[in-house]
Amino acid sequence: MKLITNKILPISIALLALVSCNETEDTISIPDDRSVITSSVSSMILEEGGAGQTVTLTVDKPSTRVLEYRVELINDTFTESGADLTLTDATGGAIEFVDHLYPPFDAFQIEIPAYATSYTFDVSALSDLDVEGTENKQIRIVPNKSQFGTTPNGASDGIVIDVQIDNYAQPNDDLIIQIAFEDSVYTDDDGDSAGGCDNDFDFELYNSSFALVGSSYYDCPEEIILSETAADGTYYLYVSLFALGGPLTAEAQDLPFNLVVAKQGIWYEEFAFSGLYDSAAGGGEDGNPNAGDLLAYTILKSGTTYSVVDSEGAVLASGKVANANFGRRK
Repeated sequence: MKLITNKILPISIALLALVSCNETEDTISIPDDRSVITSSVSSMILEEGGAGQTVTLTVDKPSTRVLEYRVELINDTFTESGADLTLTDATGGAIEFVDHLYPPFDAFQIEIPAYATSYTFDVSALSDLDVEGTENKQIRIVPNKSQFGTTPNGASDGIVIDVQIDNYAQPNDDLIIQIAFEDSVYTDDDGDSAGGCDNDFDFELYNSSFALVGSSYYDCPEEIILSETAADGTYYLYVSLFALGGPLTAEAQDLPFNLVVAKQGIWYEEFAFSGLYDSAAGGGEDGNPNAGDLLAYTILKSGTTYSVVDSEGAVLASGKVANANFGRRK
């Protein structure tokens, strides 16, 4: 019996080797069974501040796992504000933005639930005051370190969508006035970054009778709109620092801010302020008696013609809002 077993053993090994060779050859052409997503659009046209456009991703084979993808800009960089674009899910909630999601890209992360056959999100263009022409961008949807989902042209190429962003031109002759203080960042005594939009700046507009006609207390930037229908005359812009966005510091660090006057999409003027507030003195709530109202500029209004005048009476900018010739005086 032992003899028979020994004779059969070499034959068995040979057959096993033959089968192993055949299996090795077969593995060369094993198909990719990962879920593949396709997009409902390949291009879109957006207007700054306008309605978004819907993108529907269809899954060819629903997965038992969550499919993770990232949405990145090609030849550009997303920031937390979206770099001109923002993404929301089907419920209207903001899609998570992740820094260094997959270096060197910063991107929005989308997750397609297990067993889902599709996933929908909206792409919108953010509104700003900048005077811009038409912008052309491209976004790319690629797997985010996912072994369970891919795209038709492979993981590296992804799905590319062309995005045209049209400039928004303000349809009325209102004057938009802002104080932008996101750069008023300082380092506290523990070495941590503080301030910026956490600083509490206040912004007020008074008429010639010193009646309050506009204010902004809780935004970044703070914004006041002087309506085209407002009475002609003199208006005064006051800025104050209510409170720091962090602790006071032993050493004073400047808290700069900019004042912006604009007609959205038509013209834009910006004036820089520095040396007025600091991290050691803080704001009024921090015990600084000098953090109260600062007369930033005077606005002279005559119809739809506006002039920006500094504290010494110099006209810094003047023009008719309905035209594009509003410019800084040299």
